[in-house]
Amino acid sequence: MKVAYLMALVLSAAPSLLSQGLTQEQIRQKLLAQPPQLIVYRLQKLKPRWTPAVKVDFIRADLDGSESSSYFIAYYTLEDDTGGFLRVFKRDGNNLIVAGDQDTKQEIGDYMPSLVLIDVNNDGIPEVKVTSVSESNQEDYFSLFMWMGSSLHDMLGGRVLSGDFVDIDNDGILEIVDMRSDGKGFDIYKLSGNAYRFSKTVADDPNSRGLAQIFKSLLPQIKEKTKVPVFLPSDLPQPIGKAQYSVAGDLQADKYEISLYYELGIGDAGFAAFFTGQADAKYRPEELPNIKEVKLARGTKGFFRPVSCGGSCAPANLWWMDGRGLYQIQLKLSPTMSERDQENEIIAVANSAITAGPR
Repeated sequence: MKVAYLMALVLSAAPSLLSQGLTQEQIRQKLLAQPPQLIVYRLQKLKPRWTPAVKVDFIRADLDGSESSSYFIAYYTLEDDTGGFLRVFKRDGNNLIVAGDQDTKQEIGDYMPSLVLIDVNNDGIPEVKVTSVSESNQEDYFSLFMWMGSSLHDMLGGRVLSGDFVDIDNDGILEIVDMRSDGKGFDIYKLSGNAYRFSKTVADDPNSRGLAQIFKSLLPQIKEKTKVPVFLPSDLPQPIGKAQYSVAGDLQADKYEISLYYELGIGDAGFAAFFTGQADAKYRPEELPNIKEVKLARGTKGFFRPVSCGGSCAPANLWWMDGRGLYQIQLKLSPTMSERDQENEIIAVANSAITAGPR
């Protein structure tokens, strides 16, 4: 079981997330002017033999529940080196004030690092997931940190894992499912307080549980070919649930597509639904025309577009972002259905997928 967020090496804030008149580069320079002591110490140890440049990647987050996203999480590394350190800043006008550092001296991350926000305990405050890959690009790892108000707490106790986040018992709290290195079963880690602890080993992959039946035969093929986290619902509304065929479309390391059909070979007449995800998308959903912002599970922002009809009818659409991954659902709904009912229908499917976690 592998989940890799193979996104751009440099993770940066999108233009829509820039603060009060500051450009992306201005924010980067402010962050570079305040590196954590751990990266400074590491740089000093390399001098004068080697003096690499300090690099910083960052992402904006709401760490206090104010919905203002006034915090910046910065990840500092050295050029042409692996591993780095986290530091949190809070915005004060056009100033960025240090709010805290990671609570471990251990370097985190490896090759192709990426920052991802994920709310593992469903409290509305995201945790910080640092994902990376091995030098051979064959293994994927992540570290996980919780904001404690003045520091980032290492929730894995210095370990790195390579599994999926799944709400196995449907209590709103995500478990970690990690395939054993010997291939014999899956280790389950449960959240206890502010740390994940080993719970048990199971023989069957919990990811396949609670998945709508039509996806089950296709999921192994998709996960074998893509490294994008796969979000699929546990349930499908009627009449979508009557679809008989699931077809994998464009499967790449950074993208997957799944189409559902009532009947094959008759084109759009047999179409029922479409699910896709892609890493490091070239656009953000809020940039699309004729959309409405909606609230999804785990504090996720969605962007809804209802059925539109001209010469023919286009399906209802919903987009959302997970880290820098862009996800989209299309449902072929009746044009006679009210926009409100269309919205509720497609949101329920998206929430089912988001709540279940990456498959």
